[in-house]
Amino acid sequence: RDKGSVEVSVGSNLYLNGTINNKAGTTTLESRNGSIIQGNERATLYAQDLVLKAKNSIGTLSGQAIDAALSNGGTLEATTKGGAIVLDVHSDAKLRLNAGNSQSGYGNVSVIASGDITGIAGDAVSIVGSNINLTSTTGSIGSIANGGALVIGAHETLGADNRLRGGNVVAVARNDVSL
Repeated sequence: RDKGSVEVSVGSNLYLNGTINNKAGTTTLESRNGSIIQGNERATLYAQDLVLKAKNSIGTLSGQAIDAALSNGGTLEATTKGGAIVLDVHSDAKLRLNAGNSQSGYGNVSVIASGDITGIAGDAVSIVGSNINLTSTTGSIGSIANGGALVIGAHETLGADNRLRGGNVVAVARNDVSL
C-alpha cells in the first residue's frame, strides 16, 4: 500500500465536518490556540497513525467525542495543554494521551474503543490526565502477554475552593483489565 501524509494546523478551533481517509499513513491535526471539535456526527478519521494536538480540548465531555479508526497496528497520540481528550475509537487503540502538566493543569480523559486499549511500546506512562475513563466494548485494557499493563498517571488538582479534584481511574472491558 502507498503511504500518505495528511497535516492540518490552524490557529483557532479545528472543526471535523467530514471524513479523512488515510489508512496507510500518518494524519496530524493541530489547533495551536483552540480545540479540535467533532463538528459532524458522521465525521471519522481513518489513519494508520493519528496525531492530535490542541491547546484546549480534543473532543468534548459534554458533546461529541472525536471519532477515529486505526489500521491494524496503528497508533493514536493526543496532547492538550490541560484540556480534555475525548475519543471514540472504532478499532484497537494503541495510545499515548497527555491531557496537561503540572503548570497548565490536567484535563479529563475519556476513551471508548471497540477493540483493545494498550499503550505504545516503550512509553513509561501511556495516559496522563485528571479523571480517566476507559471502556473497551469487545476487548481488553492493557495486556499482560503483549507489552504489560497500561500505565496511567491520574493527577489530583487543587480546586478554587481548596478541595482536591481528579485522580480517578475507571476502566471497563469485556475481557481483562491490566493497569
